This record gives sequence, structure tokens and C-alpha cells, in this order.
Amino acid sequence: MVQARSTLLKNARDDRRMSDKELRGAAINDTDSSQLYAKTRCECIRAWVEIPCTLRPKLFNNLQLLVFTSLMLLLASTMWSLLFLEAHMPIRFWHRLLHATALLLLWSCLVGYLEHNQHIFSIVLTLKWGTPRVLQFLLGVSPIFIGYALFGTMYFGNRIEGFGTLSNSMITLFSLMNGDVIMDTFDAMELHHFIVSGKVYLYSFTSLFTYVVLNIFIAIVEEAFFATQSTRRRLRDYLSDHRMFRST
Repeated sequence: MVQARSTLLKNARDDRRMSDKELRGAAINDTDSSQLYAKTRCECIRAWVEIPCTLRPKLFNNLQLLVFTSLMLLLASTMWSLLFLEAHMPIRFWHRLLHATALLLLWSCLVGYLEHNQHIFSIVLTLKWGTPRVLQFLLGVSPIFIGYALFGTMYFGNRIEGFGTLSNSMITLFSLMNGDVIMDTFDAMELHHFIVSGKVYLYSFTSLFTYVVLNIFIAIVEEAFFATQSTRRRLRDYLSDHRMFRST
């Protein structure tokens, strides 16, 4: 009886020692894992900081960001409708703007799913290649356009309604650049006795922006389109050669 009791006590001590060792081991493992997690996190943060700011946006998928933005706007519009229900359709200005922007972005996201069809996706590739150059060109030519608009507002604004304000002048010049209201503007110049100065103003603007600026704009877009076509053709040839090499 005494021997059995001593055996039980010895086994209990051994079990207690084993459990203590296991607890210490688990604590050490938890400490090591937490230290490893903290070290990995610090390395990730350090690696993210070392990446240049110009390369960070390229790590994200633009389509997913666009979908996320549109869904968040739709969520905000829905919550607005639930909290401030006034009609079945949004009637406030900012509510309509929020809802319309969300729908526009959401439908624009559908273009990303056409990426696998290169013939349909060519317009997106053309815009992707040509948009930076077009923006640079527009930025360079915008001072001339604004200068013409300011001149028209200051010189013709007190008599001609189309040049009454800076906004109206820019709208009139944009219409002239696209071939609209040309005769109406010339007639308004002659009607208000701007015969020489008005014709010089309109002829110079039309010649510069219609024959030079628009043609350069079209040339930039065409260059981007042909560049995408050439890249797609080279990629198709490379893939066909690679398949032929693997088959042989």
C-alpha cells in the first residue's frame, strides 16, 4: 500500500514536471513566434519605405482600386438613402453627384474584364499609352488658349455675348476649335464693328488650334494606337515562336 502510494506520488511529480516543461516550451515558442512576427513586420515596413514613391502605385491593381472606390461610393449613397429617405431617387445635389459618380466608375470597370480580348481592349491600351503625352501637350498649349480667352473677354466682352465672361470666351473658342459657330462668331464681329481686329483674332486662333494643335493631338493618339498594335504583334510572334520551339 505504501509502495503504491509512493509510486502514485512519483508519477504525479513527473507529470507536473512534464507539464511545467511543456508550458515553458509553449511560452518560449509563443515568444519566438511573436518576435519572428515583429521582425517580419519590421522588415516589410522597411522594404515598403525603401520602395520609391513613383513605383508604389504600380504595386496595386488599378481595376481593383476603381471597383473598390465605386463600391464605397455606392455604399455611401445607399446609406444616405436609408438615413435621409425623401424619395425613391436621390434629389439632393451631392447625393445625385455621389450616386452618378459611383455608377460611372462601376460601369467603367467593365472595360477591365475585356483585357483578354486584345481587339476590344485596344482602345484602353491606346488611352493608357497616349494619355500621359496628351496631358503633357495640353499642359504646354493651355497658356496660349487661356491668353486668347483673356484677350477675347477684355476686348470683345462688352459687346459680344459669347465673350462676356472668361467662361463664355473659353466655350466659344472651344466651339471654334471644333468647327462650330464659326459663321455666327464672324457675323457677330462684323455686327459690332470689329471688322479687322475680329478677323485677325479669329483667323489666327482657328489657324493655330485647328490646323496645328488638333493635328498634333490626333498624331499623338495615332502614335499610341500604332504602338499598341506593334507591341501586340511582337508579343503574338514571340508566343508563336515559343510554342513552335516547345513542340520541336
